[in-house]
Amino acid sequence: MTGGETDRLLLTQAEKRFLREVADQSVAAAARDLPGPSLREMAAERGVDLEPRLSSPRGAFVTLTVGGRLRGCIGEIEGR
Repeated sequence: MTGGETDRLLLTQAEKRFLREVADQSVAAAARDLPGPSLREMAAERGVDLEPRLSSPRGAFVTLTVGGRLRGCIGEIEGR
């Protein structure tokens, strides 16, 4: 992969913050047996563009901590 291709795939700080917020709200909703947040609505409210980087399949890994102690983690290397 060339430098230009790598740059095209990297997420901006705003995109990273958005994904963190989505993850936080999704975990909170799942813990309460509620539906997860609407990504399109959240993105529109925050001025985040889902296309193309945030809508393409990617791997993800989430680590849950409480009081600085590991409580769980889950993830996949490849997107689907």
